[in-house]
Amino acid sequence: MHNRSIEQDVHDDTSGDYRNLLKSLLAANRDESNRINVEEAKADATALFKAGADKIGTDEDVFIKILTTRNFSQLRIVFDSYEKMCDHDIVHAVKAETSFNFKKCLLTIVESIQNPPKYYAKRLFESMDGVGTNEDQLIRMVLTRCDIDMPQIREQYRAVYKKTLERDISGDTSGHFKRLLKKLIEKPATAI
Repeated sequence: MHNRSIEQDVHDDTSGDYRNLLKSLLAANRDESNRINVEEAKADATALFKAGADKIGTDEDVFIKILTTRNFSQLRIVFDSYEKMCDHDIVHAVKAETSFNFKKCLLTIVESIQNPPKYYAKRLFESMDGVGTNEDQLIRMVLTRCDIDMPQIREQYRAVYKKTLERDISGDTSGHFKRLLKKLIEKPATAI
């Protein structure tokens, strides 16, 4: 469509560890098996500790490799093992050991894996928070999640923000757009 590859655009428009992280994500080498191996998770947690908190400086390649290739179920075990081993969670480690866009991208990966409904509730809230509405983000979040986990996202939205997603959508949109979004968030998720 654009007569160039997304990989080339990422390469041209980013640099350093952030570029390496994005290129690794684009390579799509994540294990999709949902296989869990507790011993491997402990080894990965140790590797993350040694690559960050246990040394001066950070070995970003270790973070990139583990966070872009392990399946989500395995990563949840890695995160639990890390917290038990270090007395702080992986979010703290990422915030302490990384910076700028690299940190922001790693945090997005971690948060979306730890609790996907809470992550998407946060993104939906951000799309409507403050003056104006980020309609592109609102549409993207609703359309990509309405058939997957929207009931759980609505629950998380209410728990975190003490108001309903339906109420915020009603307050930030109007007309056919509002009716369509409300229908999409109200329909029960279906198995894919």
